[in-house]
Amino acid sequence: HTLSKAPYTGGAALIAYSDTVFRPDVIETMVESTADVVYAVDSRWECRYDSRTEEDISVAETIKPGELSSSYKTQVEFTGLIYLNSEAAKQVFQQDIFPTSSDLIGLLHYLESYRFSIKSCDVAGRWAEFNAPGDIARFILGTKAETLARLASKVKQSKIGRQLMITCQQWADDPSKVVKEVKKTFNGHPIVIRSSSKSEDGWKSSLAGGFESVLNVDSKNFKEIRRSISFVIESYGENSGAEDQVLVQEFLSDVSMSGVVFTCSLETGAPYYRFNFDDKTGSTDSITSGKIADSRTVIVSRFETKALKAVEPGLVPVLRAIKELEKLLCFDKLDIEFA
Repeated sequence: HTLSKAPYTGGAALIAYSDTVFRPDVIETMVESTADVVYAVDSRWECRYDSRTEEDISVAETIKPGELSSSYKTQVEFTGLIYLNSEAAKQVFQQDIFPTSSDLIGLLHYLESYRFSIKSCDVAGRWAEFNAPGDIARFILGTKAETLARLASKVKQSKIGRQLMITCQQWADDPSKVVKEVKKTFNGHPIVIRSSSKSEDGWKSSLAGGFESVLNVDSKNFKEIRRSISFVIESYGENSGAEDQVLVQEFLSDVSMSGVVFTCSLETGAPYYRFNFDDKTGSTDSITSGKIADSRTVIVSRFETKALKAVEPGLVPVLRAIKELEKLLCFDKLDIEFA
C-alpha cells in the first residue's frame, strides 16, 4: 500500500525495501537491461553470511525455478529490488487497478500478466539486509583493500590514509600504466606495497602474514615500484586469480606505537579487548611480522574499559577508534591493525 502513495516523476523507477543495501554495479546492470522489468534475486541466499539461522532462511521471500521467467534451477531469494522502465512504471503508478493488497512478488506477477518483458538479475551475495548484523558486516568487509576503501569516508575516530588498489588482472594487462598511476597518486611520498589477496582475510580462517609486503618504497622510482608489486603478486603462488589485489598505501614514519587489536578472545570469543603492541622500535610491522620478542600485551574487559587509562593511556584513542568500527560494522569479532 505504501508503494501506491510514493511520488512518481513519470519516468523509469527503482523500487527497494528500505532496510536493504546493494553494490552500485547491481543497480547499473539492472538499469542497462533491455527488459521492461528487472528484479534482483540471490542464488547464494542460504549461505550469504555465516550463521544465518534456519528461522531467517524459512521466512525469506523466495522465487521457485521457472517462476517469473526465472532460469534458475533452484529456489532463489527475492531481494525486493525492482527496476521498471517508464512504460512499466506508468502501469504501476498511474492505474487505478494497482494491486495495493499485493506484495512485491505479486506486483511482478501483475506486470507479467500485462505482457511486460521480465528478467531476473542474480546479485549473488552483493547486497545485505539490516535484520542480521552478520549480513551487514559481510557486506562491508572484503579484502584488506576493499574494507579500508569502504570505511575511509565513514570513520571519525581514526584515519585511513591515501591508498590505491590494483588487481592482478590490471597488472597483467599493463604494468607500466599501473606504475604511472602509483607515481601520480602518491606524488613522491614513500609508500608500502601490501598483499590484499582474496584468500587472506576470510570468515573461517586468516592467512594474515602469509604473503609478502614491501615497506618504504620510493614512489618516484619506476623500477622499484615495479619490482615490489611483482614481488608481492609472486608471493600469492599458483593459486592467485585475476581479482586478487595489491594494496598501495602511504608509508608511515615517526611511529610511536603500532600493533594489533583483537576485539574478543581468539580462543573462546570471551568479551575482552586484546592489544598486542610495540612502543619501542618505531616499526609498523614488528607485531604483524613477529619480529619483536618483547612486545607488550594489554587485555581489558569490554565491561571495564575505563581501566585502560590507568594501564596504558596511549591506547585510549585506539579503543575509541575500535568502538566506532564495531558500531559501523555491527560486528564485534574483529582483528584490527593500528599505528
